[in-house]
Amino acid sequence: MASTTLSAVPVLCVLLLLVPSGRGNYYCLQSLCPSGDAHVGCYSEIPFGKSCQGMKPELVPMTTERKAMILQQHNHQRQRLAIGTLPGFQQAYHMPQLYWDDELQYLAELNARSCVYAHDHCRNTYTFPRAGQNIAIIRHFGLNVTKEDVFRYIIDHWYNEYPLATTFVDQYPTNYVGPEFAHFTQIVNDRAVRMACGMVTWETYNGYVWTNDYLVCNYGYSNVIGDRSYTKGPVAQGCTTGRSVVYPGLCL
Repeated sequence: MASTTLSAVPVLCVLLLLVPSGRGNYYCLQSLCPSGDAHVGCYSEIPFGKSCQGMKPELVPMTTERKAMILQQHNHQRQRLAIGTLPGFQQAYHMPQLYWDDELQYLAELNARSCVYAHDHCRNTYTFPRAGQNIAIIRHFGLNVTKEDVFRYIIDHWYNEYPLATTFVDQYPTNYVGPEFAHFTQIVNDRAVRMACGMVTWETYNGYVWTNDYLVCNYGYSNVIGDRSYTKGPVAQGCTTGRSVVYPGLCL
């Protein structure tokens, strides 16, 4: 995570200005973050973090078409695992189809508005008390790429960690040190039924004008130490409300 290629790189900066968000009273409730961590919705950058002020930051609109594209890509990836065609993985007994959630989008956009490449410490809601998150930042210049191209590239990059996850889907490890696999296990977590993403784009200058695209995706359930990512078994036999017509390996 170049002049003619996409590259994902970390951005290290410090949040210098924090102000209460419009929904601050709700998100500042300690019950949302039992660990005592600060909730991303309690204090947020308005409208963008200092690290990208003056750099033409923009919130990328999540149109109906973009939401559908992101969901389609995620559900196709979950379907591939669920029906047993992903090398190294058994079928999924109960893998639900993902749907969009507006509140998870709102919180993802608060993180993205910081323009700081970092997981927020807490993005829980009362509907999703263990919300998870994937993040990525792409820097590029001289490329004729659309935001849709960036979405696809990042989500595929996350999913393609799967060869490293075969030994971890039964039990998420403690104090793991090694190659990244957790974006993949987040995508295929069978306790997540809702998700949403937010993206902010801005410019930086280093001899060229670079475009920075920072994508944050929130999920209704997170990777949890000691927990499985999904239950193995005959495909979709654990569906209690029927199987998806579009993705027959997934549950409605």
